[in-house]
Amino acid sequence: MSWAWRVARIRGVDVNVHATFVIFLVWIALASHARGAPPEATIATVLFVVAIFTSVLLHEFGHVVVAQHFNVGTRRITLLPIGGVAELERMPERPREELLVTLAGPAVNVVLGLFLYAVLQGTGREVVVPATGLFGEGHYLARLFWMQVTLVVFNAIPAFPMDGGRVLRALLAMRIGFARATRASAAVGQAIALGFAFLGMFGNPMLLFIGLFVWIGAHTERLGAETRVAIEGVSSRDAAEVSIMILGEADSLALAARRLLAGAQRDFPVADRAGEMVGVLTRDQLIAALRDSGGQGRVGEAMTRPVMVASATAPLSDVLARMQQAASRVAVLTEGGTVVGVVTAENVAELVMIRRALAEYDAAHTV
Repeated sequence: MSWAWRVARIRGVDVNVHATFVIFLVWIALASHARGAPPEATIATVLFVVAIFTSVLLHEFGHVVVAQHFNVGTRRITLLPIGGVAELERMPERPREELLVTLAGPAVNVVLGLFLYAVLQGTGREVVVPATGLFGEGHYLARLFWMQVTLVVFNAIPAFPMDGGRVLRALLAMRIGFARATRASAAVGQAIALGFAFLGMFGNPMLLFIGLFVWIGAHTERLGAETRVAIEGVSSRDAAEVSIMILGEADSLALAARRLLAGAQRDFPVADRAGEMVGVLTRDQLIAALRDSGGQGRVGEAMTRPVMVASATAPLSDVLARMQQAASRVAVLTEGGTVVGVVTAENVAELVMIRRALAEYDAAHTV
């Protein structure tokens, strides 16, 4: 995710903070100051928000730890103003495992809430919602307790990308399969998103924002499920460009430009003098290099190193997972040491569209 910086690495997972989260903290501090709050109150408000997002981070690590138990890795966790996002390498194949991974996050908030409740009871504090709200006056731990309750309730909403949407999908998938369960739960989520947006038009703009967030999350989850189903059992060769040209790292950018114009290929594997793959030159990189150094520049100076190489017989799902993990838009396919094609994100998207169209045709002509 762009505009995010790594601040820690825990259990092999990068913890990133997005720029908008920093802006969010600054906005809270400025808003508190604008209301005439003394500096110590402003600092306390910012620290309370940091404590909330520490709870969110622990919530995400609940997902991570259980996912690791099922041999599912996590690329990173990113903190955003709207919460945290744990980017798992994949979701578990079995609905029961997805259910357990999903429930682990809210379970962390439940444990935190019970701990805070016990502390408040043990110290004789009232466990009531502060009259001035969670960000107003009131005992610090009491407000933090009610925030745990809020996080559990919010994540229970049966809509992607909240945990409730994944729980709904896992439960449905046990009966009707992954693809149909995703479509059904995404439809429920988008209906809820419309409800948030409708309520937001009557005085609470934040609900409009939440509605948009939920709608996009449901749409993204549905696309991801369609991709997963479409590439199941497909080899990487089946989604590859096989009529490709290979550039040498010593070739001129002018030659690369002529190759670009000569056909439909947009991403070029680059080989060294010994014929080993050493990088990839994309169309955007070529155009940027031509702008900076003209046609006399060299391919090796503009390409991306290193190149991701995969077997042409490897499952496309595995190759795509590796591409996502390496944040690479291109994979060079080899067979017997010879380059036989490239796979790009566009190739995968086209395969998904073709398979979807064929499935719709079959559904329409099946009696």
